[in-house]
Amino acid sequence: MLMRIEAWGREEREPVELPESVRAETWQTLTYLMIAGGIMLFTTFSASYLVRRQSADWAPARLPDLVWVNLAVVGAASVTMELARRGGASARRWLGSTIALGVLFVAGQAIAWRQLAAQGVFLTSSPHASFFYMLTAVHAAHVAAGLAVLLAALRRAGNGQLGLCAAWWHFVGAAWAWVVMLLTFF
Repeated sequence: MLMRIEAWGREEREPVELPESVRAETWQTLTYLMIAGGIMLFTTFSASYLVRRQSADWAPARLPDLVWVNLAVVGAASVTMELARRGGASARRWLGSTIALGVLFVAGQAIAWRQLAAQGVFLTSSPHASFFYMLTAVHAAHVAAGLAVLLAALRRAGNGQLGLCAAWWHFVGAAWAWVVMLLTFF
């Protein structure tokens, strides 16, 4: 009996090739679910931050000015991503610029962390510092994921298939703007 069940489970089947429209729809759904998950993650962290800052031991650390420079870098990357998304002969160049700006952002963030550490502000220095490091590290992970996708998308640049990459990249830019505003003004 065991042999029959095992043999039955080994049936060979021909692979099913999904139509391009179904594959595109699947990627679109996945991208929007990832963006929704990112929004939920940052919303949860933001709510935790806003509740925690009401504590008596709350002492905000002065953020490095580099976070504002990084905001401009992310804004520029969003513009170059949009230009790449619109396609045309220069899409590949714009996508390359977006990738370079993304790498510049991550490098800038690493420098900002070092600047804080040089001031004696570490992950465990204060609740505000903990939130700064956590939020910026989570955001950097989202940027890194975006960079990996953009590198893979370089071969498709110019044929109008960068819409989902642009959606993710614009989300990452908006998330950074929110993180900077939250940590600075709240």
